[in-house]
Amino acid sequence: MKKFFTFIALAMIALGVYADNASEVAGEYTVYTEVIFTYISTPYTYTKETVTITDNGDGTVTVEYSNDTWGDWVGSAVEVSSNDDGSYSLSGSAVATVSGHTSTAEYDATIEGTITDGTLTKLVFSADFMGTTYVTLVEGDAPAFEIIGEYDSDASMTMAYGSMDLSSDTVEISYVSATQAEIEYTDETWGTFNVVVTVEYDTEGNYSISGEDSLYVSSYSNSYYVVLSGTIDADLSDWSIVFTLPDVMGGTVVTVVPSSSSSTGIATIDAEADEESTATYNLSGAKVSDSYKGVVIRNGKKIIQK
Repeated sequence: MKKFFTFIALAMIALGVYADNASEVAGEYTVYTEVIFTYISTPYTYTKETVTITDNGDGTVTVEYSNDTWGDWVGSAVEVSSNDDGSYSLSGSAVATVSGHTSTAEYDATIEGTITDGTLTKLVFSADFMGTTYVTLVEGDAPAFEIIGEYDSDASMTMAYGSMDLSSDTVEISYVSATQAEIEYTDETWGTFNVVVTVEYDTEGNYSISGEDSLYVSSYSNSYYVVLSGTIDADLSDWSIVFTLPDVMGGTVVTVVPSSSSSTGIATIDAEADEESTATYNLSGAKVSDSYKGVVIRNGKKIIQK
């Protein structure tokens, strides 16, 4: 009889532990989402979405996620287990209800996830359609996703001896990860400037970008250290991106801003630079005479001196 009551007590303790596990992870989580399937290499990304986890009262939870494109994903009896590091693991089956071109179909799916210190660090649904489709949810926002696109721009270059306008073009911002993007600007003379940056935003929704890299400058046929900094306002209309190359021509800064109809032409930094605007410099920034042969800078333009 004693063994029987011991067994019952242990069972009740176990059930209590499971119930506590379920209550610990229950809640609503704001996430960003990456969806990838067999036939693509770059995931579809969404931000500011919601995952709801509900305690079923029996040690399991119901996990619900919905997306306008990828349908409803629901796991109704997902198990929750505690780990030695204090985190919780979620595991179970689910159903994905996805609308096709003409009908709605249901697919068997699985759920695997981890919650650490109250944060949904990763939750993955997988289902056997379109090859295999993986829906990965991570708590937090994806600011890098929100700024991707092409921006019409004007650009200028400032060097030790003066400054010049660069070709009007576009800045392209492409997605790398939730918090990283690649910034690319191409000038017809100086080549392509591209840096992978970290993207953050403040409480007002304004973005800041920063990064550093080794940048190949086609005009010099060489790579140089570059630092990028920039800001983009919440509605993406006002922004500034600055490439700084400290080792090019005594320090070179390329500033890219939204395009405008006006052009300031070649500007000078100060009176001394203005007086020297007709001087000639080689691609290392050193002043050279008219007898110098090769590619030079004069009046803010790159020419070949023969």
